[in-house]
Amino acid sequence: MVAQLVNVMYRVLNSFWLVLYDQLTVAVPRQVFPVQMLFGALNSLVSTAGAAFVSQYMGAGMYREVKRESSRILTASLIIGVSVATLFLALRDYIFTYIVATPPEIRDEFMRYTLVSEFNIILSSISMSLSLIVNSIGETRLPSLINIASVTVNTVLDLFSLVLALFLDSGQWEPLLLTLSAYPCR
Repeated sequence: MVAQLVNVMYRVLNSFWLVLYDQLTVAVPRQVFPVQMLFGALNSLVSTAGAAFVSQYMGAGMYREVKRESSRILTASLIIGVSVATLFLALRDYIFTYIVATPPEIRDEFMRYTLVSEFNIILSSISMSLSLIVNSIGETRLPSLINIASVTVNTVLDLFSLVLALFLDSGQWEPLLLTLSAYPCR
């Protein structure tokens, strides 16, 4: 429950930061996310089915099978994540031109955001599989703590990206680079 609230807070905060950068960019994640979820659905299917086996093996005390099935799930998730991300990258221009009508004003932002989404698909597939495996073994706190930690790191990285983007767009990147380069010398 707490992990879900942290996720919701992150999405609201992310939208706020996007508005600070450019009001049109708020539409970018809202249109990319459903397509990204569609591409990640195959991994959800495999991970959920595998987690059911892990739970059954755990309940039966077949720990060697738990280890073997967990390894299969993680391997399949990695293969599916990389394959789906590659397919997403190959089809993104077609998808966001003909299927999801992207306004020309934000087309460049879409293409940049989808590059980040490609890595997100891979990392999400592994993260989802790990969470399902750990949950099916009976540990429920660890996935929540990992989720909270990843949202916190993502929040900090988003803030850093926003500040960097605002500096670069305003032409103030030279003083920023001079300050950053002088920092290690202090």
